[in-house]
Amino acid sequence: MLRDNRIQLNDSPIEALVKMSDGNPGAANVLGGFLQRQGIVGIIHICKLDDLKIYGSKIWLLWKDLLGCDAEAFDDALINNKVRELVAEKCIEDESFKKEWDYYGAKAAP
Repeated sequence: MLRDNRIQLNDSPIEALVKMSDGNPGAANVLGGFLQRQGIVGIIHICKLDDLKIYGSKIWLLWKDLLGCDAEAFDDALINNKVRELVAEKCIEDESFKKEWDYYGAKAAP
């Protein structure tokens, strides 16, 4: 884990979920789904999102608008390090997605 990440080694899975979801119930649901479906692999996915600096509403945007609520597609994107590439492609194709993504934090293109 990087020094400026939100998740720390002594955080419980629930503490990590709360830190990462930023109070966004959709993001909390997505992250909770990782934990329920995958256990330790779910924790690794959550840590990967932390490394990518993707939190709260951006997690929900990835799940709902980019990956169509497809758990396998989300797993694949995280395992194969495709998240940034997928976001960049979606921002080129869909101006409204880009505006929303940019609204919730750092610029879309990596």
